[in-house]
Amino acid sequence: MAHTIIITTEMLHGLRTALDTHADALTDETRLSLALAREFTSADIAHAQQTRAHCIANLRTIFADVHCIASPTSGLVAPAITPSAIAQGISDLGSTFEIMRFAFLANLTGLPALSMPAGATAKGLPVGFQLMAGPWQEALLLEVASALEGSGVRQTPQHQFNYGA
Repeated sequence: MAHTIIITTEMLHGLRTALDTHADALTDETRLSLALAREFTSADIAHAQQTRAHCIANLRTIFADVHCIASPTSGLVAPAITPSAIAQGISDLGSTFEIMRFAFLANLTGLPALSMPAGATAKGLPVGFQLMAGPWQEALLLEVASALEGSGVRQTPQHQFNYGA
């Protein structure tokens, strides 16, 4: 919950001007998230920031003993994307939670992380691998990712999408 409170209130603050002039350009999910952010109290935000600080402290302890943490990038395989979703976006909080299951911690704490291709499922959908490291360890992440990329054969996903078309 701390992640949601912090991210949505930061979004609200950052998009305040755009809301007044371009609210119609935002997706329904974004407008819903911003409406939710308006409901958080200062006590909610303070508690979320305390949770963030606690997570950072715990991760610093962990990174005193390990160089990086490896995990899947996402908690689920890429969901199907319908043509209407490309134009309008999707509001599916269950899928969003699963997609963010492993990525939220780096977002919450501000610690460096990267995602890299790890292969594909039997149906040809892409699978990612996430690495996270301690403060200011971006170079370490890039070195580890480079070593991993050169260590094996990756299966190219059968399904690829061009969202810019």
